[in-house]
Amino acid sequence: MRAVVSAGGVRYDDYVSRMARTIGECLAPHLERGKPYAVADFPNYANIGDNAIYLGAAMQLESMSGRAPDYLCTLNTYRRDIAASMPTGTIFLLGGGNFGDIWLRHQAMREDIIASFPHHKIVQLPQSLHFTGRESIERCARIIEAHPDFTLLVRDEPSLELARRYFDCESATCPDTAFCIGPLRRPDRTAIRALALLRDDRESALAGDIRGAVAMSMPVEDWKKPARHDAPFDRLLERLFKRLVMLRPVMMRKIGEIYSDRANTLLDAGIAQLARTERLVTDRLHGFIIATLLGIPHIVADNAYGKISRYIDCWGCSDLTALAPDVESLHSFLEREGLLPPPL
Repeated sequence: MRAVVSAGGVRYDDYVSRMARTIGECLAPHLERGKPYAVADFPNYANIGDNAIYLGAAMQLESMSGRAPDYLCTLNTYRRDIAASMPTGTIFLLGGGNFGDIWLRHQAMREDIIASFPHHKIVQLPQSLHFTGRESIERCARIIEAHPDFTLLVRDEPSLELARRYFDCESATCPDTAFCIGPLRRPDRTAIRALALLRDDRESALAGDIRGAVAMSMPVEDWKKPARHDAPFDRLLERLFKRLVMLRPVMMRKIGEIYSDRANTLLDAGIAQLARTERLVTDRLHGFIIATLLGIPHIVADNAYGKISRYIDCWGCSDLTALAPDVESLHSFLEREGLLPPPL
């Protein structure tokens, strides 16, 4: 069992400001004011963390460039038509935790864009890298090597080590772009002492016994999906605007408004979900990030491949955060804090 750790002494608003400032410094060499740019892989699905990543990136890129993006797409609307909307400029691939061979559709689109647009500068916004197979790494390496101007930004040092070992491109660490949202006003809705926001997917590292123990003392939830998100009408409207963009470029701004509305709806739902609690227990990276933006104290457990501890090892955390690096330390810490029932 490893010890629970916390940064200590760093106010959350100071930490958030430092993250946002560092992101701006990382992106400054890749975007000139007034120049065209594209953003690919908008998360048109109900993942609050990925939508927070988009909102932060969109705010930062528009602030730095002084303009809205010239092209936007999701996994479903990308049709190799970036050059028709934007003959020159920079293509930004949205950041997150899907670079590798766990989330294959995102990786396939990423590799297709890198291979299809050798004459555009391409920047991968900060990602956590994780591959389970050598063949997947080698295929990605061949595609990256063939591109003359590709930059890979990553969220942690192990990802940077992997990038520099296998990929022939410029690479550097950069914080998660959700921090560009800035400190959030916390609604006055505190109703429960503790809440567990825990993954229920292939990245979870918490087995049923610890989840069951936690559930005896507090509500256990994952991110909740707002009503009507991804409604069929909205998807049809998105496809219509995507087809019209060649005829009327103003439609791309309308697409951006639709995307931002969706992302803000999800973020608002996440804020309302977390604002109910005095303290959060989570194994989601954006549970940690959004709790920090809201000023909510939180205990963080890791995901299946160490994504959260890798992030905190690289960038630290505020005095709101306690990191439990393994299941045993999480159980011991929660028990000590009175957040688990005492042993029989």
